[in-house]
This record gives sequence, C-alpha cells and structure tokens, in this order.
Amino acid sequence: MEKMKIFDRNHDGFNVKTEIIAGLTSFFAISYILIVNPMILKDAGMPVAITFFATAISSALGCLIMAFFADAPIVLTPGMGVNAFFTYTLVTGMHLTWQQALTISFFSGLVYVIVAFTKLSQILSEKIPLNLKKGITVGIGLFLVELGLEKAEIIKSGGSRSLLSFGSITDPATIVAFIGIIICLFLMVKKVPGDFLIGIIITTIIAKIFGVKSSSATTVSISDIGQFTHALFQFDFNNFFNTKF
Repeated sequence: MEKMKIFDRNHDGFNVKTEIIAGLTSFFAISYILIVNPMILKDAGMPVAITFFATAISSALGCLIMAFFADAPIVLTPGMGVNAFFTYTLVTGMHLTWQQALTISFFSGLVYVIVAFTKLSQILSEKIPLNLKKGITVGIGLFLVELGLEKAEIIKSGGSRSLLSFGSITDPATIVAFIGIIICLFLMVKKVPGDFLIGIIITTIIAKIFGVKSSSATTVSISDIGQFTHALFQFDFNNFFNTKF
C-alpha cells in the first residue's frame, strides 16, 4: 500500500506556514455549520445538543477520511441544502417523523456509496451537462451568501410584500457585518496571507468589544455529549413501503 503523502515536504509548493493558515481559515470558514445545522434540524424536532455533536463528530471523521485515505485537502461537513430538505421537505412538508427521515437518509447514503464506488459515478459525471454542474455550484454559493447576509441581519424576510428586504443599517450586528466585509475585501485586495482568517478574527474581536451577538443564540455544554447516543440508530421503518419513503 502506498504511503500517504499529505505531509510530504517533497510536494510541490508545500509550506508548513501555508498549510496551517489554510487549515485554520478552512475551519473558521466552515465552522458556521456547527450552529446552522442544529438550528435547521431543530425545526424537525431534533434536540440541538444531539445534532451539534453529531455535526462535529461527522465533520471530523469526514475530514480525517479525506486526509488519510483520499490524500486531498478537502473539508467535509453535513451539506447545506440537504439539511433543509431533511427538515422542511421530509418532516414539515411530507409529515414524516425525524426518525423516519433519518431512515431515508440512511438508505440514500447506501445508494450514494454504491454510486461512488462503481462506474455509475463516472457515467453520471459524463452525462450531467457542464452548465448544470456549474449552476449547482453557483446555486449553493448564492444560498450560503444569502444565509450569511440573513444571519448578519443585512437582509431579512420581506413578509407578504416581497421575498427579501433590507435590514436596519443602524443595527449594531449589521454595522459589524459591513465592517467585517470591508476588512476582508481590503486584506484580499492587498493579497495579505490569511486574509479571510485575519478578517474573521478582527471582526469577532470588534463584535465582542461592542457586545454584538445573535438574538437566536443557543448554548451547548460538553456535558451534553452523552445525549448524542440518543440519536444513534434511531431508525423508523414504519413507512418503508410507503410511496413517500
């Protein structure tokens, strides 16, 4: 078996400082999933403490698998959009329990594994039009941008008048968000190494100084990790032969 080369100094362009900055930047850029994923799954009836640790543990395992088996610098976490489908389509829309939706996710995962480890993945990759692939990537990106702007309270629901509307420019959270965007853009234009990471840190310090925090913030303690086991293998096969399943 070939040795893993992820830490091989002979790799072209390998630099310890660059790798550390890239890793930290990736972590802080993706760490929002630790909060957003549980908040979305909370609407499906799943306890926040359970889904928080499930998100953290599955993300860690995914990243380790990518590092030591795929030898690829790719971060794996639960997918945005898939969690919304789980909550708002399967549970809210189709009136399934989260246990039944979890069962559907399990079987979907099995199908995905079969596709990934057979020629089906190559066949599907070749058959899906390039424009559709790019469209999916852009769509996910825009979804994350919209989510970030909403959490920063720069935009909000327009209610019955429109889909979206602008937030209050006088709101402290919105002001800090704008400051953070400007800092990150400035550092990026100046091509400062670790620009995004530095911008996140500076913006976090500013928010801390002025006491700015989300009104929907929740607290999870490390002592709650025992609750994680309550969600393991909680499958419900009652609707297995149902059309909805």
